[in-house]
Amino acid sequence: MRFTAFVRFVLILTWVRITLSVSLRHGSLWSVRGFARETKELEARAGTNTMKQWIDRAVRQQCYRDPTFDNVQGASTKTSAEIRELARDGYLSVVSERAELSKNDDATLRPTALSGGDLTATLHVPGMGDYSASLPKGGMLTSIRGRMETTAPELSRQRAGRSTAIHAEDAVLFLFESRNPGWLAARGGRYPPGTTIAVYGRYNVKNQLEVPGPKPPCSNCALTLGGLGITSVSLP
Repeated sequence: MRFTAFVRFVLILTWVRITLSVSLRHGSLWSVRGFARETKELEARAGTNTMKQWIDRAVRQQCYRDPTFDNVQGASTKTSAEIRELARDGYLSVVSERAELSKNDDATLRPTALSGGDLTATLHVPGMGDYSASLPKGGMLTSIRGRMETTAPELSRQRAGRSTAIHAEDAVLFLFESRNPGWLAARGGRYPPGTTIAVYGRYNVKNQLEVPGPKPPCSNCALTLGGLGITSVSLP
């Protein structure tokens, strides 16, 4: 009995380490959910020859199925062209991962069909750095919806009364406020002069993905950006 209990403890610890390492590689813990449920199932499978495959499947379903991207770079001077390039790099990262996951023999581990498209926004804030985030999906989308009012109050205020859809622009603005609590509010809810944003990617139009390229903000995002003092530089 003691040996069995020890084996279960080691297996649970291994699950925690795998889950955290995979999640942190993707820049956030947004996609890690259902830990208690997974732990119980792991215990039930302890000692079976299917456990390794189950661990692999569980981790990949939690963190990989709908690839997302977020990144922060240190403060530096950037041209509009460089901001567009950072957005494009983020988009390519998501698409590359999606292509790899699509090869999986297990259909439940492949990305969901098109998932609304793939877009990445990069926000350049003078003196604060460059922030990039992709169109949120899965756990990332759920987290933003549930935390926006408290974690990104200035973004939430600007979005009030408009579309509830969360776009790549919203995701990167959420990322900035979440990493810099109170910074924007202390400046009257306006970003400093010279703050710019660029979006690159492809939309899902009637289940067909467009040719990727720079994307100007939609009408709702344009209002949000204007209210926050941000200039779109998606188009040259």
